[in-house]
Amino acid sequence: MIETNLHILYIEDDEEDFYLVKESLSDVKGLIFTMEHATTCEEGMARLVKNNLDVCLLDYRLGECTGLDFLQNVNAFLRPTPIIFLTGQGDRETDVKAMEAGASDYISKHDIDGVTLERTIRHAIERKKYEGQLLEIQDELTMAIQEIRDNQKQLIEMENLKSVRELAGSVAHEFAQPLQALSNYMCLIREGGNSEKYISKSEQMISRIAALTENLRNITQLSKMDYVDTQILDINNLSGKSENGKPQMVLVVDDEDIILETLIEMFELRGFECKGTTNGKEALEMLKKDHFDMIISDVNMPIMSGPEFFQNVKAMGNESTFIFLTGYEITDDVKTIVGMADGLLNKPVAFDQFFKRLDEISSTQIV
Repeated sequence: MIETNLHILYIEDDEEDFYLVKESLSDVKGLIFTMEHATTCEEGMARLVKNNLDVCLLDYRLGECTGLDFLQNVNAFLRPTPIIFLTGQGDRETDVKAMEAGASDYISKHDIDGVTLERTIRHAIERKKYEGQLLEIQDELTMAIQEIRDNQKQLIEMENLKSVRELAGSVAHEFAQPLQALSNYMCLIREGGNSEKYISKSEQMISRIAALTENLRNITQLSKMDYVDTQILDINNLSGKSENGKPQMVLVVDDEDIILETLIEMFELRGFECKGTTNGKEALEMLKKDHFDMIISDVNMPIMSGPEFFQNVKAMGNESTFIFLTGYEITDDVKTIVGMADGLLNKPVAFDQFFKRLDEISSTQIV
């Protein structure tokens, strides 16, 4: 038997049906209840939101508003009051929709008798009570999880710092590569290179940068901003010839074909004699065969890294000016080695500044 003094709201536009249901419940021995009557959705909603009811009985047909509309409008799932859906049609599809909309139970008016209705009300109240307890437990668990997260936040930040820095370096590198290529193409165009060819390649790099920007924006929800600030390069006042009039020899080592190709062509247009390769092992073989006044090497490369290549070059007794070029952050494990080189340039490099920097750090003055 459910608790006495049960407060029931019945939303029903047919007054005769209201009294029939009330009379059926009156026949249940030991049940004491008070039943309110609302004839419209609006009236029923106004009474339900007061949260002073033990149960709400809801008819399907309520004039222009249906019981399904009512369930959706009051957010039945979130209500502390269980709502029992009463139908006169025996339509299973409607009953299922009512349960999906948040009804605690449903019953056909044709099957209503006092005992059945009392049992349905009792079960609905008990289920709603358990739902409330589960929600309280869920809230407590959520608070506990949040407390654990707060307590671990500092530790997590420390543990993730290295990963975050590595990720940031990777993202920077992905942008630096097409930016470097684009900068190179612009320089080549100004130097009288094949304009049509390099304009087409520049457009490809712009598309690549745009795709990277969109991917990054999707991940981080960054607001739109200008990521690319390309400068037209001015290197007309620099010659690559040494004092005896012969072009200086430059070796470029970069695993990105686009960077390698454009760097070689830029040096050659400036009057240097330039060769290149995409890996350090092949570069060491080239150093055994030819003399190079200057070596430009990427830091992060497969097969042989830039720092490893540098150490091998110095072990050979080679005194060429050695300059590192990178789009990544220099990690602690190679920082000392990189610092021993004649220079470090970060991609993207504007080549007017690049050649100016070569003037400052090269052991052979370029005039």
